[in-house]
Amino acid sequence: YIMKNLNVTFIIIIVSFFQSCSLITDPQSDVNDKIVFVEEINNQYDILVINADGSSPENLTNSSENETSPQYTPDGTKIIYMRNGDIFSMDSDGTNRINLTNNTSFDYDFSISPNSKTIVYLSTLSYNGPESDIYLMNIDGRNQVRITNTQNPKSKPKFFPDGAKIIYTSYDTLNAISSLYSIKLDGTENKLLTPQAESFSDPALSNHSNMICIFGRKALFLMDYSGGNLTKLIDGGFYPKFSNDGKYIFYNSIGTNQVNISRINIDGTHILDFNNGQMVSEQFDISPDDRKITFIKIDNNKHILYTMDNNGNNQEQIYKTDNDCWFPSFKPDSERN
Repeated sequence: YIMKNLNVTFIIIIVSFFQSCSLITDPQSDVNDKIVFVEEINNQYDILVINADGSSPENLTNSSENETSPQYTPDGTKIIYMRNGDIFSMDSDGTNRINLTNNTSFDYDFSISPNSKTIVYLSTLSYNGPESDIYLMNIDGRNQVRITNTQNPKSKPKFFPDGAKIIYTSYDTLNAISSLYSIKLDGTENKLLTPQAESFSDPALSNHSNMICIFGRKALFLMDYSGGNLTKLIDGGFYPKFSNDGKYIFYNSIGTNQVNISRINIDGTHILDFNNGQMVSEQFDISPDDRKITFIKIDNNKHILYTMDNNGNNQEQIYKTDNDCWFPSFKPDSERN
């Protein structure tokens, strides 16, 4: 009887051990997760890639030009980036670099469709000043099409998760108002989503519900894809991003003389402030499995590449350099998309 109880106790301990192991971060996952970022080297900007555990850093561009704002395509096969006012692409290993826009205008603020086939971007091609319009092109740069025709400045065009529409911010410079619009890929149904005469910006779209998180009235709000059901989420947040599973919203918040990353449930409960020290607003990203966050931390005026767990623990500098780093972004897990 005693031996039987001991055996049962042993089994319970073993089961409990393996259950607890499932909650422990898998170090192999950090090796598989890759982060693309920019390093300023001798007053030039190069694009590098590194494993999330800090191993195997590699300079992909290593040129005398300024390459910035890298983003992986959702299928993980290419990196789209900016270079001297044009939009370029290269394979994820740094080969096959192509100038996609290749014109005299300033082309910027791009986003990639969920199926990795189309790029939306802003261009000053039709204007001489800060005004811009929204353009679409194939992932290889062909079929460049202008889909808006309004002179006011715009920012941050993004695809809806189904790829059928684009959301963007439009600025009324005369009245100092920013508004959010949605538009179809053929340029039709250009629809105002936010209340008139009020400023809203910085939209983040959930992949798991029809919710958009936006900034306005010095707070974060939620609304549905059509612009309805506008509801305050929290005061004081800005630059929101949904977790990939749709359960949380990560955002910037203001601490004591610093900018932090915070997390909140989508129902507005359980707020976590990570108090990670002064960091660069908006320049953070979430790993495909939502376990890790990469961000740029400022220390003694240096911009340093960090990662941390999604609850703010285990903050770690993953790239050792005396140079400034910028624009970190995780490589998507194509099997999840």
